[in-house]
Amino acid sequence: MENDQLNTPTDTQSSAGSGGSILTGKALTFLTTQIKNAVSELIDLNDILTDIGKTSKLTQAQLEELGSQAFDTAAKYGKTATDYLTCVRDMYRAGFDNAEELAELSLLAQSAGGLSADTADSYLTAANAAYDLKGNVGALTDILDGQNYIASRAAVGLEDMAAATDEAAGTAARYGVQMEELSALIAAALSKTGASGAETGAALASIFDALQDVDHTSVTTLLDSLGISMTEIENGAEHLKTPVELLRELSEAYAALDDGSALKSSVLTGIGGDDADTLSAILNNWSSYEELTGLYASGSGSAMESAAQSADNWKGSLNQLGNAWTAFIDSLTEQDAVITGINGLTNLLDTVTAVSDKIGALPTLGIGLGAALSAKNLGIVREYA
Repeated sequence: MENDQLNTPTDTQSSAGSGGSILTGKALTFLTTQIKNAVSELIDLNDILTDIGKTSKLTQAQLEELGSQAFDTAAKYGKTATDYLTCVRDMYRAGFDNAEELAELSLLAQSAGGLSADTADSYLTAANAAYDLKGNVGALTDILDGQNYIASRAAVGLEDMAAATDEAAGTAARYGVQMEELSALIAAALSKTGASGAETGAALASIFDALQDVDHTSVTTLLDSLGISMTEIENGAEHLKTPVELLRELSEAYAALDDGSALKSSVLTGIGGDDADTLSAILNNWSSYEELTGLYASGSGSAMESAAQSADNWKGSLNQLGNAWTAFIDSLTEQDAVITGINGLTNLLDTVTAVSDKIGALPTLGIGLGAALSAKNLGIVREYA
């Protein structure tokens, strides 16, 4: 009986010890995986920074600073350091000297409107080229804020606004359509047609072309029949009216026609062509267009507010946590023997993981990992050769 009483705690301890070993092994495996993932991301970041170094005029010190700051910059928008540095690289490749600022603006657009990196970059560069903004981040931020604010009030997606801008901005700017006018036209059309952003942008570009083609006899005849001239006299010289000026006059004349009027139908098909639905949405909702135009200037800071909400969601928070962890791993390291250090740490962790199944390896991990990190030989974001 005494022997049984003595043996019972021993068995319990043995069972607890076995369970503890299993839990320790799982914890170690998880930690090992996370360290490997962080190291893998640091290698990717190093590759991107190497590309940036080849494309830009940044010094070694500036590259180091860029790599170091990438984690904090990306975290503000719930994105990863890789997301940010990839945008920086692409902006340098596009020829911008202020690539870091434009890359951060791209992250803002991505986070505010759920845009893909490609869509955000294409959107910003298209607006920049169309209106000859020369990479002015302030002017581009105003566009993003204005469109984000309009999109939220018109219940349309910023992604569709961006895609439409990408399609139509060049044509709009060429004919004197201002960005706030284009933005309001896009939102007014999107809210009524259900078409995609790219389709809406292409339709608007086509309508702008038709309203500026003085040799398009069917268009000029239709406008003449409504008492609308495509030109006006200004300072003694004849000038073409802008598409927006013509659309304003056309909306008034169109509204005065009887429903079911043949002329009403001819306006839509003769000027809108295959894009009659888009033209109809604009002409029938001109008051909405005017209201949206007025909202554009009120959007200051709206994109950042939207981005802050996205950064606080599950995905954004996980990205922020990932940035913090990867930055922590990098902060423990210095510069030399990058690849050797990575391979050594990987082999060490593989060995410790295998041993942990038998002995529960927290002491082993503490000693081994401490020794590996004290060697200070990773320094991934600080080596670009």
